[in-house]
Amino acid sequence: MDALGQLNAEFEALGEAAVSERLNANAYTGEARAVAMRWLNDKVLARASVEASVHAVVTDASTRRILRTEQSARAAILCAVAAFLAAIGSLGLSLQTLASVQSLRHEMAAYAQPPAPHP
Repeated sequence: MDALGQLNAEFEALGEAAVSERLNANAYTGEARAVAMRWLNDKVLARASVEASVHAVVTDASTRRILRTEQSARAAILCAVAAFLAAIGSLGLSLQTLASVQSLRHEMAAYAQPPAPHP
């Protein structure tokens, strides 16, 4: 077995965590260090590829339909929340206007009363 194959076999036996620890401790030098870094990089890229495939573009029609329905439901919920907040704001403004009108009525009623006669 050549040196590269022997290093790869050692890395496989140790696992990613151990190889990473050895790299951090400078246990590998020269070509062995470069091979270890390349091996770790390949492992990370392979794992990222697997994770990316989970989030890949969906090609199944029924799954696309489900995703579209979920997005529509989310949009409807957001619109309902916005409408609810607008209704609360409108109610608050209406109550404020009502209070202003009532205070104006009280002021007008006090102004319209004839002054009390002086004794």
